[in-house]
Amino acid sequence: MITITESLKQALAECGLSQRRLERESGVNRNSIFRFMEGRTGLSLEQAEMLAAYFGLVLVPESQVKKPRKG
Repeated sequence: MITITESLKQALAECGLSQRRLERESGVNRNSIFRFMEGRTGLSLEQAEMLAAYFGLVLVPESQVKKPRKG
């Protein structure tokens, strides 16, 4: 199962936007984004929610995630 951190890092890495533009559009400080991407710090819950909303990511209970069938 992919973590919230991994999902956000993947979305940030793949978006192709500058950290300055991400800051402007998502409302999350670019220094926080930089330190998060470098693995030097985590994000506050508020920052994670802001980025998740910006990228259209939604948290759902694991019980609602369809697991691939084996075989």
